[in-house]
Amino acid sequence: DGVIQDRGEWFNTMDVVEHDGDYYFVKGRTKDIIIGDNGENISPDLTEKEFTIPEATNYACVGLKSDEGEVLSLVVQISDDLDAEATAKIYSEVTAKNDTLPNPMRVRRFYFTKDSMMAKTAIKVSRPYLNKCIDEGSIKLIPMNEYVPQEKNIEAACNEEILKKVILFIFLDSVIFIFHSPS
Repeated sequence: DGVIQDRGEWFNTMDVVEHDGDYYFVKGRTKDIIIGDNGENISPDLTEKEFTIPEATNYACVGLKSDEGEVLSLVVQISDDLDAEATAKIYSEVTAKNDTLPNPMRVRRFYFTKDSMMAKTAIKVSRPYLNKCIDEGSIKLIPMNEYVPQEKNIEAACNEEILKKVILFIFLDSVIFIFHSPS
């Protein structure tokens, strides 16, 4: 409404900040904080930073709704061409890393998705957007321990390539016939 309002000395950015006497450290956003089993505040940012998943397209730690309340979960976006060995390696590595974390920071559920986790205009994964898409069903989650990659049907792929070449050959043959046919 164009009116400047005095909010005192501080403007609430909704950041979670820690002060050690000399410096301030931004630890996360209040809207991302998950209330754990024992009532502790869990920052998905801090847990997410512990993981390195180079095979993933994207990944994020988020609080997902469950019967027990909100549960810290890791969602990993993978490409269609990732094979069983690569997905098993991801699962093995993230669960091993998770076991080294302090109990409140540990991920409780692990998921794969093949759906895009980012809005089309985004430069990074937004937890509110991700949660909204999961709730709406536009991002489907597959528990990592239940994920089975689709085997590539080599015969079907070869047949598709052969069919494309036959169609192209017929088309080109028809074009040549039209231009060389006697009048």
